[in-house]
Amino acid sequence: MIAQLKSTVRATSVRPPRRVVTASLTPGSKCFSQLPGDPSLVLHTSVKMDKEKKMKFMKECSALIAATYSKPESYVAVCVVDGQDLIWAGSETPCALGTLSSIGGINQANNKTFSQGLHDLLAPFGITGDRYYVSFFDMPRENIAWNGATFAG
Repeated sequence: MIAQLKSTVRATSVRPPRRVVTASLTPGSKCFSQLPGDPSLVLHTSVKMDKEKKMKFMKECSALIAATYSKPESYVAVCVVDGQDLIWAGSETPCALGTLSSIGGINQANNKTFSQGLHDLLAPFGITGDRYYVSFFDMPRENIAWNGATFAG
């Protein structure tokens, strides 16, 4: 039954034509696959951050990511969603959940360096090291879209 369904889907599926994308690339780049790729952080926190402090925090996270993962900061994206309904261990004490993804660079040493830096950046908001998780994802180039294409080309 599953094999029949798969063959039906294959027979009826129409692939859209491949898009040809032209874009301004970084100097010296020949194609998207040579671009440094996406490091991005999405962080949800229960703490309501003052707008000015939040922007400073985001800029510091951006610089930390660029330095830690050896990526140009022009490719780093940071999103902080503050004031969320989050609990940790059944408690409403300040906490956070985040994901950091990058094309390459995700490894034990870099992740530990980022973790230590993030710990210091979260402390002023009352979020202690035992009250947040960050999940790290090393993304294949073909799974990150940018500028009408993927980083695989």
